[in-house]
Amino acid sequence: MIPHAALLLSTLLPVSGSFDIVPGSRIGHVRLGFDNPSILGQPTSSDGAAGHIWSTWKGTTGNTLDTYAVIGGSEGHEVQLARITSSAFHTANGVKTGQTWGSIKQRYSGVFLATYASHQFSRTLAVVDNKAKGITFEFTVNASNHVTNASRCKAIWIHAKGMSWSPNSWTIYEPTRP
Repeated sequence: MIPHAALLLSTLLPVSGSFDIVPGSRIGHVRLGFDNPSILGQPTSSDGAAGHIWSTWKGTTGNTLDTYAVIGGSEGHEVQLARITSSAFHTANGVKTGQTWGSIKQRYSGVFLATYASHQFSRTLAVVDNKAKGITFEFTVNASNHVTNASRCKAIWIHAKGMSWSPNSWTIYEPTRP
């Protein structure tokens, strides 16, 4: 297995000839509908019950890869959601964490879903979803808890295209460990 220290930059390399984040499909080697790939090794933390499991792999820079999986057929737990905080990963059109809403909305329109108090980033974040494409973004907010063109993307999620996704369950399992 590959050690956790090198996890986010060495184990999630894109499949040859493709891009790292494919909305509605995958982030690196993590594909929706499949078990977490063994190349990731053991997660830094996980929590599961009633056939569901949240897993987090944390890199040395503090960035995380998070997955939410449910018991599937013979394949074990099938990934339903995946989340990345590292700016090393990007979509085919160059969208990645660290960019502003003003820049990202030119490529992915979105619907504001909710704000929540992020333990991982020690601030309030807003969740903006593009249901049709299967991609969701977490953004910083201003003092009035609004997303502005200057709001920065802190994390990117992928989910099945057309899936109704709720950020409420995520706040229970968000990484809180230093």
